[in-house]
Amino acid sequence: MCNMFGGPTAGEEGLAGQSTNLAATLGSNFSTNYANQQATLKRLGATINMIQSGQTGPGFSSMEDHSFKTNIINQGAAAARNATQATANRFAGEGSGGGSGVNTGAARQVAGQIASNTGNATADALNREQAANMQQGRTNAIQTESALQAIQGDFGNIAQESLRGEETQNQLAYHQQSDIQAQEVARSQAIAGTIEKGIGTIAGGFAGGLGAGGGFMDTLKGFAGGALGDGGQFLSTPGGSSHGNGDFGGETKN
Repeated sequence: MCNMFGGPTAGEEGLAGQSTNLAATLGSNFSTNYANQQATLKRLGATINMIQSGQTGPGFSSMEDHSFKTNIINQGAAAARNATQATANRFAGEGSGGGSGVNTGAARQVAGQIASNTGNATADALNREQAANMQQGRTNAIQTESALQAIQGDFGNIAQESLRGEETQNQLAYHQQSDIQAQEVARSQAIAGTIEKGIGTIAGGFAGGLGAGGGFMDTLKGFAGGALGDGGQFLSTPGGSSHGNGDFGGETKN
């Protein structure tokens, strides 16, 4: 509420405080997002270095890698078992039984070839799985690079928006505070001017009364008499009559 001497209203002071608080909040947001951007850029640089050096590492999770390898090994074992069983059935169908040394030796030779072939096939499949694992690692690294690039851009944009908002609110708060200060100065000057004017009026009245002789004293006497309610002069000049109980400066009348 503004008083008779002017000055800022409570609403103006409240708005100035809100602008200051909002500027502080936006400044904190800028610091947080800028720090996040710097951390993301650091990760981005490390990822690019891994891609350039080829040291991106595997791309499958440990569970995926174990599952793929187990499946390859099981398939190899099943293939070897099936081939061995088929060979045994073939030799048995030829009526070799167990007495022919030629057939027995041939069966063993075929079984050895089956084991070698399935072992090589299993190893080759495991190598291909390992290569796919590493390729997936490079793919993951490239995708991570792209994502980090986008994220750091988002952090940067948010930081810039916060910074611009902070600057705007700081300028607004500065102008509001300057206006409030100007109003406070104007109010102080108004109060000082009123006091100075009042002192001058009183001093002028005393000086005028002293210079005019009885006129100023008569005025004071009139004020005094009116205050006491006697309807006349409480104070009188020497030798004059008095309304009331006595005569200031004269003799008492019976």
